[in-house]
Amino acid sequence: MADLKTIQARLKAELRRVQDRRDSGRLGEILVEDWLRADERLEVQPLPQDIGDKRLLLREGGKRPDFAVAFRSDGECFFVDAKLHATDGLQQFALDLSEIAEFRSAMRQLEITSLLIALVPREQVDKLFLITLDDIEAKNEFGPPGTFKLDPTDALRLFGPFTREAYDLALRRFHAEGYTGEVPPYPES
Repeated sequence: MADLKTIQARLKAELRRVQDRRDSGRLGEILVEDWLRADERLEVQPLPQDIGDKRLLLREGGKRPDFAVAFRSDGECFFVDAKLHATDGLQQFALDLSEIAEFRSAMRQLEITSLLIALVPREQVDKLFLITLDDIEAKNEFGPPGTFKLDPTDALRLFGPFTREAYDLALRRFHAEGYTGEVPPYPES
C-alpha cells in the first residue's frame, strides 16, 4: 500500500498531465483558428465548447468538433477539430477508437458530412496536416486501428511568411486567456 506522500505526488503529476493536455488542446485550437482565418475564402465559426453544450452531446456519446467552416463563394460547409499532438517525428498520428466513435456520433447528431482533423505536430509547430476522419479510420498495415501514417511532404505551412511572429502572436493570445501550460518551441531554421 502506498504512503500518503506517494499518493500526493501521483495526484500532483496527474493534475499536471490533465492541465497540460487541456492547455495543449487550447493552443492547438488557437493555431488552427488563426490559420483558417488567414484564408479570406473561408468563414470560420468556433463551436461552443462550454460544459453545458458538451453535456448535451456527451449524453449521446458525441464529441463536438472545434470549428464550422464555410466557403464564402458557395456556402459549402465542413467541420474541423484541432489537435496539437506528438507525431513521432512527423511519422504518425493516432486517435483513440473511442474518440473516433465520439466524432461519428456527433456527426450523426449534427448531420455533419465532412470532418477534418487539423493536426499541428508538437515537434514542428509551423506545420499543419489536414486529415479526414475517413482516412484515419481506413484500414492500413501501419500500426493499430486509428493510426494514420503521415507523409511530411503533405504538411502545409501553418502560417505565412512571418511564421515566427505569427506563432508568437498565437502564444500571447494563449497566455492572455489564462493558460499556463508548457508550449512547444518554434523550430529553428
